[in-house]
Amino acid sequence: MKKMLVTLLMLGTAVASQASVTIDAQAAYVYADTGSTLLGTGKLVAWVADVDGDGFGMWNTLGTTGFTVDADDVLLGIGSSGDAGEGLIWNTFVWNNVTSPNVQGKDYAMVWFNTDYVEGATGAGAAGVKFGVFETGEVVPNDGIMPDAYNYYTAEVGGTLANNTFHATYQSIPEPTTAVLALIGGGLAYVARRKQNIFA
Repeated sequence: MKKMLVTLLMLGTAVASQASVTIDAQAAYVYADTGSTLLGTGKLVAWVADVDGDGFGMWNTLGTTGFTVDADDVLLGIGSSGDAGEGLIWNTFVWNNVTSPNVQGKDYAMVWFNTDYVEGATGAGAAGVKFGVFETGEVVPNDGIMPDAYNYYTAEVGGTLANNTFHATYQSIPEPTTAVLALIGGGLAYVARRKQNIFA
């Protein structure tokens, strides 16, 4: 039976006189699309903070590079969905120096991509990659504070979240320069074909 559980535990610690926060997260079931396909293991997961407090922006404009759509937002970190099983995100990362910029007390979101995690990834990497967003409604805690664990449930398992909360409802789009180059390339190819026809 499908069981949906999301536990977000954030622990602040002092590391080498730098404030830091460790995020351990479990999320299930997470989907690779808007249907019933579960997210595979080892997929790309990103954590983003809304630093300026004006919302995360329009996710449907996210390009193939970058993890934010608001210039003032900050990528906290990326990781793998893990290997615990399909539809499960099990991710841990440490955000060092949480005061530069100050992410403490700021909303954060989880973004997952239906593409393999690669260390140092700078975004989805290709046009059309499906991704989903969960704006947690929680905030990055102050250094040294451990808040309660958070459990999120969809309606199908008796919770209050919509059943499609963890669906991948977006897809990455080409960067503007990429799109322009594609149009130029297509135009040149058309001109070349026309010339061939004229002189055939």
